[in-house]
Amino acid sequence: MAEFSIQRQPIVGREDEVEELERQAVPIEEVYGSLPERILYRELIRRRAVFSLHQPIQGTYGVSGAIIVDFYFYDRPLITEVYGVFIHERGRLRDPDRENRIRELEPEKELSIIWDYEVYDRDVRERWLVQNVDAALLGAPVRVEYGEEG
Repeated sequence: MAEFSIQRQPIVGREDEVEELERQAVPIEEVYGSLPERILYRELIRRRAVFSLHQPIQGTYGVSGAIIVDFYFYDRPLITEVYGVFIHERGRLRDPDRENRIRELEPEKELSIIWDYEVYDRDVRERWLVQNVDAALLGAPVRVEYGEEG
């Protein structure tokens, strides 16, 4: 298994690491999404999850005020957002009001957040999938945000 030096920093300029991660992802020609979304997409298909990628839960694409979630599950009470260090941390785009609005619009679903660097680490990704995606199917409580402490 390849070791990545991606912890909490963008992977821009690391072509060898990006190539390895791309091999773990659904090709961009098949699924339009970020690299961590496409990696997670492949894992969810492997688990036979029933979900939509970039699903509007309020409004529609391109309309001001629309809320579009990264992964909306139909077969389990779960919504997942994939956050990127570059956009959500450095760009300060993490929006607790948006997260609360998602919870209000979909009260029967848990909102689970996974960071891009967690998706890139196979072991962390697998633990997150078991604790969130698999657990939600079984009706067990899911972890709301995985984070480094997990």
